[in-house]
Amino acid sequence: MQPNQKVWRGKRKYLVWGIILFLLFIFLWQELINEFRTIYHITQDVDINTGRIREARYVFCLPIKKVVKDSILTKTLGPLVQNNPPDWKHVNEFSFIRNVSPHFKYHGAISDIKQIEITWDMYAFSEEARLKMAQTILELWRTDGDDSRSGYYINDVALIARDANSLVLISDLPEPQQKK
Repeated sequence: MQPNQKVWRGKRKYLVWGIILFLLFIFLWQELINEFRTIYHITQDVDINTGRIREARYVFCLPIKKVVKDSILTKTLGPLVQNNPPDWKHVNEFSFIRNVSPHFKYHGAISDIKQIEITWDMYAFSEEARLKMAQTILELWRTDGDDSRSGYYINDVALIARDANSLVLISDLPEPQQKK
C-alpha cells in the first residue's frame, strides 16, 4: 500500500462521517422546527357549507382561543345555510418559526371571501346576484374539493361588474369555468 492511499483512506473516513453528521443535523433540525411550531401557532379554517371562518390559537398544542366568524358569504346566504352541518377545511397555519403558511387545498378560500367583499363594495350588485354568487362559490368549493376555480369565477364577475357601468343582475353573472 502506498503512503498516499493510507492518507486518503483516513480522509475518506472523515468525509463519510461528515456527510452522516450533516444529514443527521438536517433531519434533527426539521424535527426541532416542528417542535417549535407547537409552542405557539395559529390555524385558519373555512366551513365550505356556510362560508364561516374559524381561527384557533394554540400554545403547546392546547387551544387557548377559538373564534368562529360569519363571513360575507354567511351573511348573504343567511337562513339558507344556518342549519347546514359544518365541514371545516384547513386554510392557513402560521407560527413564529414559519411566517408563511404551507399550501393547503383551500389555501385561497379566505382571500376569495375578501375579494368578494371588495368586489361588492366597489360595484353595484342586485341581492339576487349576490345570493347566486355566494351559492356558486360554496358549490365550487364542495364539488371541486379545493379553491382553484372559485378565484377565477370571482375575477370573471369583477370584470363583468367593471364593464357593466350599472347594477349587476343575476342574468349578467357568468358560468364558472370548466375544471381542467
